[in-house]
Amino acid sequence: MAIFRCELSSGSRQGGQSAKAKIDYISRQEKYADHSDRCIHFESKIPTGFDSPQQFWDAADEHERANARLFQEFKLTLPIEHKQNIPAQIEAVKEFIAKTIPDHPYSFALHAGKGTNPHAHLVFSERVIDDVNREPEIFFKRANKKTPERGGAAKNRALKSKDFLIDARESWATCVNDSLQKHANTLQKVLGNVPQVDHRSRKEQGLEPVAPAHLTKAIEDKIKHMEVGDGISDQSNSRKNDKQRLRDAKHAVREHAIDVRERFKSNFGQTYKLDRQTKDIDRRIRRNSKQSVNDFDRALKETDKELERAIEQSCKRTSEAIQRQGERALQRSQGIEQQLRNLSDKSRELKKNCSGTRQYTQYVAEALERARDKQPRKQVIERIRNCRAIEETCRGIESFGQRTADSIRQLHERNQQTNRRINAIGDRRSIKESVVEIVKKVFSNVKKAIKINLMPEFKHKTPGGIKDPGLPRERTISFSLEPQKIKLPSTPKKEREHERKFAHVRLERQNKISRENENGISMGR
Repeated sequence: MAIFRCELSSGSRQGGQSAKAKIDYISRQEKYADHSDRCIHFESKIPTGFDSPQQFWDAADEHERANARLFQEFKLTLPIEHKQNIPAQIEAVKEFIAKTIPDHPYSFALHAGKGTNPHAHLVFSERVIDDVNREPEIFFKRANKKTPERGGAAKNRALKSKDFLIDARESWATCVNDSLQKHANTLQKVLGNVPQVDHRSRKEQGLEPVAPAHLTKAIEDKIKHMEVGDGISDQSNSRKNDKQRLRDAKHAVREHAIDVRERFKSNFGQTYKLDRQTKDIDRRIRRNSKQSVNDFDRALKETDKELERAIEQSCKRTSEAIQRQGERALQRSQGIEQQLRNLSDKSRELKKNCSGTRQYTQYVAEALERARDKQPRKQVIERIRNCRAIEETCRGIESFGQRTADSIRQLHERNQQTNRRINAIGDRRSIKESVVEIVKKVFSNVKKAIKINLMPEFKHKTPGGIKDPGLPRERTISFSLEPQKIKLPSTPKKEREHERKFAHVRLERQNKISRENENGISMGR
């Protein structure tokens, strides 16, 4: 059960005390290191300019005035319920410091109290920490209100009043109750069985005073000097009557103590019984909660197994679907490769036809050059037009062959990219729906690649400057790209006879041209 204690005392040289010795005692240092009551926690707040708490309190012993108080000390009893919860004890003491002495240098220590009486010693100075940086020997001098940097730190005069102690006791009770309420278990909060303390005396609370367990010498002296009237002893009473009154008073005190003890025992028995019931309820709740946790863990494990089986089945189905899609993609890629081979064969045939057509066009051009002066102008113009059309057709066929080769190369690259994506999809083992969407996207790209227009038409416009009696001024002539032999317009009978007549002339000219090429002379010369 929580016990309240908040006692304030002070130390001075006149009382034979030392601040440094007090700090060594509460922190269990120097000659107090082997003390039986161990120190759990030690913490300090000191002004700037001091290296350690020992240096600060040693300076207080050395530089504080002779008739001044070196320190003040709060002795605080900590809740027995928190004897294992050290952070809760530290939190309660720090909250008390923030409410009572927030701007004062202090050092506090928590003692275990041999496991039955945990308590705290809070030692603080009356001087207030301000924003002025002072040397250690100047900090404890008399304060200078006009120029604070020349004097020491000012003292808090409110610490000497009685109201300070009353407010401090109330603050410590509030801190202890808040800590007990905060760190109580759920069952105590539900049942309203959280222990609390009160800083008021039993008289202020309306309770009877607790009788002492035995008669001390002070009580005996008080009883011995009890007077019936106004406090003046009656000299006429005999020594025998005094002894009788003393015996009666002792008997009355003993009876009152016995009565108080009996009531305390009955109250303690009821409290102990309630604690036992509370512990039994807590034990049952813990047992039921543990059983619920075990059942929940078991259900989770079974659910995990079912999920693993479902995931394995879905992964298996997904891998099978990916494998089937890969086989289909392989078949389609094989078909695409066959189409590529066919297209490559056609492109080779087109190249052969183009080369033959070009050679035949050169031959016709040479024939037209030779016959330019001998044939009619109309026939020459018509043949020139046909030659130009043939040249345009050859250029269109060459460009088509180049585009066909580029298309074949793009299809081959897309086919390889499709195979890589399919292999990557097979390695991912992802969810079925996302895999199917990826595969659909890949094959949509393959379909788009297959739908390339491999048979375009090349358009040629007749020159606008030459009049063609059978055609408009400008007309678009379309040439299909299917390989076929180009037929030139037939020549009249007179022209054929003329060609046979001058065949030997043409043969001699060709031999001359070949001899000039061998000698390195160009045809233009």
